[in-house]
Amino acid sequence: MLPLSAWLESSLYGENGYYNNPARVGKEGDFYTSVSVSRFFGAGIANYILKLLESSSLRLPLYIVEIGAHKGFLLKDIADFLCALGKDSLFSQLHFYTIEPLAQLQIAQKATLRDLTNFCVYDSLQSLESTLTPNAQSLFFVSNELLDSFCVDIFLQDSMFFVDGNCGRWVESKKCDLSWAQKDLRASLEKLKLNGAYPPNLKPFLTQIAKCAKKSQSAYFLTFDYDKLGAQNPSSFIRAYKNHQVFSFEEIQNLGFNAFYQVADMTADVDFEFVAHLFENLEFFQVFNKAQNKVLLEECALFEVVESFEKSCDFSLYQKEAAKLRALLDPQILGERFRGVCFCYNAPL
Repeated sequence: MLPLSAWLESSLYGENGYYNNPARVGKEGDFYTSVSVSRFFGAGIANYILKLLESSSLRLPLYIVEIGAHKGFLLKDIADFLCALGKDSLFSQLHFYTIEPLAQLQIAQKATLRDLTNFCVYDSLQSLESTLTPNAQSLFFVSNELLDSFCVDIFLQDSMFFVDGNCGRWVESKKCDLSWAQKDLRASLEKLKLNGAYPPNLKPFLTQIAKCAKKSQSAYFLTFDYDKLGAQNPSSFIRAYKNHQVFSFEEIQNLGFNAFYQVADMTADVDFEFVAHLFENLEFFQVFNKAQNKVLLEECALFEVVESFEKSCDFSLYQKEAAKLRALLDPQILGERFRGVCFCYNAPL
């Protein structure tokens, strides 16, 4: 019998795990993200970075770090548009990194970003932190659908969910042999009176982000993901994506866990209020929490980028890319629950 988080760790990240095959994400795979839809997603983020530099919220040299980069296409789009929108003197002071523990994805990212001379892959945030010189650089962390890929445990009142062979089982959590991270998570949820699916490794991850940030002049953490928005429906605790079909927590249990082991993406919505609570204890403050289309329009000024792109490129290419914008901006497609959330750390003067 395994805690759900341990079963997910093996299914998603173990040897032959789901994420070890880069082909599983994208339009031909089990699901695709905004990165696959249009390069303007990365362009908007690039424009947001430029605005932070112009306002001195970020300073040069700037390290732009993508976590959970898959094949590296988002970071490439950000770099390409920063090169196009900025000046040569600016681009020479930008450094691009990915954090990637999986060897197959490291290879894919290096291939995608091979033309960037100022690019490096690190296998962990600890490795990145060890290279940072105190107060010598700013940091901009970016991720897309990262937090929902964390392995979760499910707590409901006094019970915790386990996978027992092919079946699920609820066990009284205080009688379980839990890791330190699981005990700490359970205590936090009890204090905040929360139930549902939460990652025991979320707090250690954010703590490591904070350790990197505290060696910088300033740091931003921008991420996009599905937010719980207060929903505590047990049927939506986790879901599986397999062959472009979505399976609820109830359907996963009915079909049996073996049907999804290492062949399906399994995720949980993110409780961004809980993320904000953890980040605030690490001296970060929330800059914004908005639906993705509002982030792209209001924070990233995406139409500025579109106009600039129209003036500087072949019209047929502009038409092709502009036609894809609806999937990024139409609230009927992703809805209010798909959020862009940004946090900031400013070093003490």
